Amino acid sequence: MPLTLYRYILRDLLKLLLLATGALVVLLSIGSTLKPISEGLLGPWQLIKVIGYTMPVMLVIALPFAAAFAVTLVFFRLSQDNEIAACSASGISYRSLCLPMVVLGAVLTLTMFYLSNWIVPYYLEQATQLVERDFTRMFIRKIQRRETIRWGDMVIYADNASERRIDPAAYPNSIRPYRSIALQGAAVGKLSKHTGNLSAHYTGQTAVIDLYRYNNRLYATVMLSNATFKHPRSGTLVSVKRQAFGAQELPLPLQYDPKFMSLPNLQRTAREPDLHPDVMEYRRDLLKAMITARTLRHLEQQLRNGEAGGLLRLEDQREQQGMSYHVRAPICQVRENRLQLQASQDHPVLVRVGRGLSIQQRLEAQRGRVDITVNPQGDEPRIDITLEDVRVIDQALPTPESRVGQVYLTLLRYDRKIADPLNDLKSLELRDRAAESTDAAVTARAKALVRRINDLRREIISRVHERGATATSCMMVMLLAGLLAMLLRRQGPLMIFFWCFLPAIVNMVIINSGQNLIDSGTFNLLGGMAVTWSGIVLMGVMGALVYRRLSRN
Repeated sequence: MPLTLYRYILRDLLKLLLLATGALVVLLSIGSTLKPISEGLLGPWQLIKVIGYTMPVMLVIALPFAAAFAVTLVFFRLSQDNEIAACSASGISYRSLCLPMVVLGAVLTLTMFYLSNWIVPYYLEQATQLVERDFTRMFIRKIQRRETIRWGDMVIYADNASERRIDPAAYPNSIRPYRSIALQGAAVGKLSKHTGNLSAHYTGQTAVIDLYRYNNRLYATVMLSNATFKHPRSGTLVSVKRQAFGAQELPLPLQYDPKFMSLPNLQRTAREPDLHPDVMEYRRDLLKAMITARTLRHLEQQLRNGEAGGLLRLEDQREQQGMSYHVRAPICQVRENRLQLQASQDHPVLVRVGRGLSIQQRLEAQRGRVDITVNPQGDEPRIDITLEDVRVIDQALPTPESRVGQVYLTLLRYDRKIADPLNDLKSLELRDRAAESTDAAVTARAKALVRRINDLRREIISRVHERGATATSCMMVMLLAGLLAMLLRRQGPLMIFFWCFLPAIVNMVIINSGQNLIDSGTFNLLGGMAVTWSGIVLMGVMGALVYRRLSRN
């Protein structure tokens, strides 16, 4: 008898569950595409594919409520038809009647956990790649709407944009882009990673953006023509025929967000935080700060008591120049992340410029400074020297001796061995090495890196528990719905569903609150996890109270 009853109940539950879930999933999937539809970013075929890719995502959201609705209707009908009373009279307990809900709820819980940890991330990645394949149309439409495009620390604006035909002859010995965009009246800004303000601003008559795919990632290069930019240190305007910006990865919106990562990827990222681009960005900042500090200290030591008696020899990074620079400074000190040079009463800051053994120019300054710029690879620091109140001695000039306010010596290099040992270190190893430094900038960057790694790991833990609690809530809400339907059999089905829907919504709010508390670091991990699972405990207590009252009747 119980097996026949269980099949009878499960048949009705599955039928209503499929109908309710299908309706909710289609409705939510269409609703999620309203924004790209209104912005004209998706064509008809792309729209159908995006809806298909988002359906598994919406299935995780819709399944608990569809299951609660199906259980409410089935057990309400059983109560109204006096089938529950007949089962009680024949000796079948309420606990036995709840067994089909427990079995189905356990199956749905495992299904939701599997979906949220393996299936949903895959389909979200597919949906993101579909949108990125049509990146050119999205970019052009945003430019035409006078919107600013931001990629990492780069901001792009233009008067107009159009797709550009790719000429294979222009890329004879390099990887060919898959798309190219031409801009008219373009402006490119570089944002400071720490303050968010513009650190450099470039304008050009035209610009070309080339898009590349490599290892399932999207990269972009920007080339400005007839460009003008403001020198960040001197403030003077500089005009060049071409200004190139190196390849910058355009992260997919959902690719590195822990919310949309699969469980294996979450576990791998927790073990190896360098896999996450945000951590790598903080690592690059720390690497640059360490190389800058090390280079400045080394230059200071060489100027004070170097092997050549305080003589510092630099070379031009531009091979076609082949120039060498010999620097002497009576007084030097590292201050404000740069090396300050100062003349004494008897000796000026001296720079001799020449090629080989031939000295072509002699620069005598009252003061100066040395700035270090480290490229993203961190392999060779660039040295820039600024001299003030300079006496220039050059026999090749019509006036062999002259005075100028400032002289800039740029693109110089010293010794790349200063930087090389740091490049292959992982983030945590680099942090340990930074602990030996007394430089304020290095210490600050190391603390920022540690905070980002800790934040990432907290977020990963919060996502795992959020998915587990959300999946478990499916079984809890089903049990609560069935018990309420038997207890409130004289109420209407919508009223019963409301009293089940309300704690389910409260539970979702509690789960998200616990996850946010873990992410923000407001609570420790145990406190945040306790909050995350407290909604499940609350629903369990409510179900126990309803069952106790029901069993008395």
